[in-house]
Amino acid sequence: MASPFRGPGPHRHPYDEIQFIREGRGVWTVNGKTFEGGAGDIFVIKAGEIHSFKAIGDAPLVQVDIHVSPRFIQENL
Repeated sequence: MASPFRGPGPHRHPYDEIQFIREGRGVWTVNGKTFEGGAGDIFVIKAGEIHSFKAIGDAPLVQVDIHVSPRFIQENL
């Protein structure tokens, strides 16, 4: 869960990541393209794509992230 105006900085994974947005709204940047999303959205971030996100608005951003790997690997950029 990300508090308003907070979230992870740019990073990438050597595997796909699927994000299910349950509550709130956020702004994502994936490979230099920025877009907004909210409850009910599903994002698929492909292996190696540089991405970051932050919550926007007054409510926390609640999401379930599926990392398609037997172990968590993240390269912070």
